[in-house]
Formats: sequence, structure tokens, C-alpha cells
Amino acid sequence: AYIGGYQLLPPVLDALGYGPQRPRPTKPAKSALPVRRLVRRALPPGLRDRRDAARRADPPTYTRVVLTDATQRAAVLDNNRCGAIRLNVVGREPDGVVEPGDVPATLDELRRQLAALVEPVTGEPIVAATWTATEAYGRDHHPDLPDLLVDFRTDLGPLESCTSAATGDIHRTFLSPHTPRSGDHVPGSRLWATGPAFAPGEVIHGANVLDLAPTVLDLLAVGDPGARDGRSLVPPSTDRPTPGDWATAP
Repeated sequence: AYIGGYQLLPPVLDALGYGPQRPRPTKPAKSALPVRRLVRRALPPGLRDRRDAARRADPPTYTRVVLTDATQRAAVLDNNRCGAIRLNVVGREPDGVVEPGDVPATLDELRRQLAALVEPVTGEPIVAATWTATEAYGRDHHPDLPDLLVDFRTDLGPLESCTSAATGDIHRTFLSPHTPRSGDHVPGSRLWATGPAFAPGEVIHGANVLDLAPTVLDLLAVGDPGARDGRSLVPPSTDRPTPGDWATAP
């Protein structure tokens, strides 16, 4: 089920004093597309070309960060897999207000405040975990990643309300013109494999999507390329093919 949670972050940050979370440009609702197409066809060719060029140069997206002035200490990125927060850091953002040396303390403060959010009826915390970019991706992570990722609980049903002593009662539905569906993807996935390398009915625990490439290389008897993430899921006792077997097989 499409349970939401991430959509509560903008009003939460606003209530906590991190600055107003300004509306972001988003893709038009599907119902508006036929009208837009008719308007485009009615434009003179020269004006139509200039309009198309301008849209290609600055396409509307879900993930545009709006940190426009010094009233914002942080902004929420539009993201419907987990919550994503970017700090307004001096020297990194155009109008930064958070000093680089204050980033760790600001993230710790945010984490405490997010951990205090509860579902109003049950009193259950709604945040399962928070991760800094360094914790999730290592010290060499891309500088444009969110500073804080927020993982919401999935066992409480639809998360459309929360409360804490600092925020008060907050309600925001996750339904919008861009999320009209009742279901969505989940972080976990399943992989079925068959063949001499895998015992019938065996369940491999603790696997990760990063293990797929090493497993395929192992099954193809390709040598370890060196730096890589993941591990082969082929049991160590399995007989590996020798290089060339796949090329000569009927």
C-alpha cells in the first residue's frame, strides 16, 4: 500500500523553524496535457520553437531544491521513496546560512526532532531511522546528495498525520495529481534463480541488489575485476565453469 510519510516533512520543517518550504515546480497533471498540446499547436512556429527550447533548458522536475534565501536553514527534496533533506550550507548553496562547522550539530538536532514525531492516535513513532549521506554512501559520496535521509515506518498504515511537542499537530495527505495510485514499490525485492549452482528450495538471506553483478560474473567464470560492491551468491562449494565453457557449449 502507498503509505506516505515523506510528504509530512515540509510542514514539519516549517513548524520547527527551518524556514518556509516553498512550492516547487512539478510536472503538469495528466488531465492538463491535452490542453497544453492544443495551446502548443496554436502557437506560431517560431514562438513554438523558442518555447520548446526554453523548456528543454530548464525542465520541471520533482527533485528541484528550493533554497532561495537566508530564511531557510534546510529544504525538503521531493522524493517518494524516503524523506530527503538538504541543509542550506554557507559556501555550498548560493544563500547559505548554516556554517559548515555547524552541520553535524544541525543534523543531530534534526534527527532528535524527527525521532520525536508520533502518530497522533496510537502515539507510535513514525520515523524508523535517519541516515546522513556519509553513513549511507561513505565519505566520498556525491556532494549533491541529500544531507539527511528519513526512513518512515511501514507497519502503521497510511502516514498522513504526526505530532510532537515542538511541531504540534500536522496533517498532509500523500495523494496528489502525481500520486493518484494506492500502491507503490517497496525497498525489498525478490530474485528467483535455478540451475546447478542453486539448491532447490534454498533461501539466501542477507542478499542485496549489489550482489547481482558479482553473481553473474561468478556464473560466467569471469575473474574478479577488483573494486566492486556486493558478493557472489553462488555457494563456495559449487563447481564453477572454466573460461570458454560458455562459448563452446551447444
